Amino acid sequence: MLIITGILIVTLLIGSGMNMLMQHVLQLPRGQQLKAIRNLPGKKRLTDKLSEKIIDPIGHILVKALPISDYREKQLQADLDRIDSGRSAKEWISNQLARSLVLALLGLLFIPIGIPWLSLLTAVTSVIAYFRSIQDLRQKVEKTNRRIEAELPRLVESLIYSLQDNRDLI
Repeated sequence: MLIITGILIVTLLIGSGMNMLMQHVLQLPRGQQLKAIRNLPGKKRLTDKLSEKIIDPIGHILVKALPISDYREKQLQADLDRIDSGRSAKEWISNQLARSLVLALLGLLFIPIGIPWLSLLTAVTSVIAYFRSIQDLRQKVEKTNRRIEAELPRLVESLIYSLQDNRDLI
């Protein structure tokens, strides 16, 4: 047991040393550089690609069949405009419904495998995901409102100073 542990430790040390040596020799990017390369501006992430290919077409179908009251649509559109979403309220809500439906349909795959309770759990998760997306939107709006409220005293102060400067000129 002691010999196996020793061999394991020596193997880990040699492996990490070789890794460090190869990073230095090959000039491989580290830490923040690697993160910056992975998140290049304009580069689409895998989730965005999947959303465009699977969820958006389902969302376009749901837009036509989605009943939403005028008040709810205006309220949701105001929230989306507040966070600069660039989507209409019906598009946004239909995409969130499409995400939940895709998740619920993926849960149906567990029934033939022989795990029906996992499909039920996935269906519950899809409902929770829909309501969570609405809650996330509200949290983003509240965060934006707090940032605006934090800037208001400075805005008022600068307006007062500019009015005083204008009075001095008259």
